[in-house]
Amino acid sequence: MPKQRNEMSSKDIKKAANTFANLHKDEVGRMLSLALDGQEQVFATSSPVGGVASPTNPWPTYLAEFAPKLPWLGMTQGVPTRPFSTCAEAHVWMELMGRGKNPRSYTLVSFNGDGIIASPCANCAKWVERAFGGVYKETPAYEGRTRQLPN
Repeated sequence: MPKQRNEMSSKDIKKAANTFANLHKDEVGRMLSLALDGQEQVFATSSPVGGVASPTNPWPTYLAEFAPKLPWLGMTQGVPTRPFSTCAEAHVWMELMGRGKNPRSYTLVSFNGDGIIASPCANCAKWVERAFGGVYKETPAYEGRTRQLPN
């Protein structure tokens, strides 16, 4: 049976994660995410949201533009000190929307700078399963898994 558009092999997903992690090795302490649909790969990193919007920091504009559609709208943060909008998964979702793409057509994968696949954090775990077509994870939870930590 042929794969659906948003289904990719674990080998392909790991290869894409490692490629992106290698390109961003200098961004210590950030988590990374990518959305794949079998033809396109859209990457993002975690970071503070704010400041002036620019080609390298479009999220302040995206937050305003997609405010009524944000998949975490009305949810209580699982990590109280970090807004939903700072996570790489949120940035990937907003980037897809900014490109006019449907995140439900993509598989999401999160990983650290070493390319180690990580389950979404407590914030993202609340919304990513509903917002993307699939979520690739190799462990059941992010918390308590020190080898997945950003540093």
